[in-house]
Amino acid sequence: SVYQARDILYYMEESYKAGNEKLKPNIISYNTVLKAYSHAMGDFTAEANELLCEMEKRYSSGESDVAPDVISYTTVISSYSRSEVTQKARVAQGVLQRMIDAYNLGNKAARPTVYSFNSCLNACAFTFCQEEKVDAFLVAVSTLVMLQEWTKPDHTTYGTLLKAWCNLIPKDDERRQRIVNSVFKQCCKDGQVGSMVLRQLRYAASPALYKTLIGRSINEDVELSELPSRWSRNVKERNGKIARIPR
Repeated sequence: SVYQARDILYYMEESYKAGNEKLKPNIISYNTVLKAYSHAMGDFTAEANELLCEMEKRYSSGESDVAPDVISYTTVISSYSRSEVTQKARVAQGVLQRMIDAYNLGNKAARPTVYSFNSCLNACAFTFCQEEKVDAFLVAVSTLVMLQEWTKPDHTTYGTLLKAWCNLIPKDDERRQRIVNSVFKQCCKDGQVGSMVLRQLRYAASPALYKTLIGRSINEDVELSELPSRWSRNVKERNGKIARIPR
């Protein structure tokens, strides 16, 4: 359990302070607890961020073997995306920025990957408080800009963007269809149309736009093999089929 993982880490820390060099916690020890916090029943986001802050502090004071790495930061960002924290999209992006700052200041283990940015976009996509949606939209846009400075979007990026636009932009807002159309066409161009993208397109696009883009009814089952192969040439996923999703 999360409590066992945390208690084992505390025991290792206390044992090391008492002189037992063999029990000195390393980055794997800390990341194990961060993952336990992130996946635990209940919200342990505050505890995860507190532990990350402690790792940052210890690294800054010279303990290079506990330098927060890409797993550390991405796990905490992911924890925020699953949480009910107020303004979680903005807070998740704050952790992402800390990660980038750490890398730029010399912690090369903290270089962000596409998974780091996707986790931040996920926090935007799962923002359901009406008062926070405009800010979450702005965070999603700026996160996408940041991503393109570091890496290339993958099929999860595009699927999460479609989910975000579906949630954050009202269905009756005419801009929604223009944005969805633009995102999907760029996804096709990048060869990143996977099952998640098709699934989220069904939610985000109007029936008319879906038929224009896919050439099929929104209620039909679609397999990637039935679409132009160039659309999915860069996708790395196992399942090529999506089930029927009712509107």
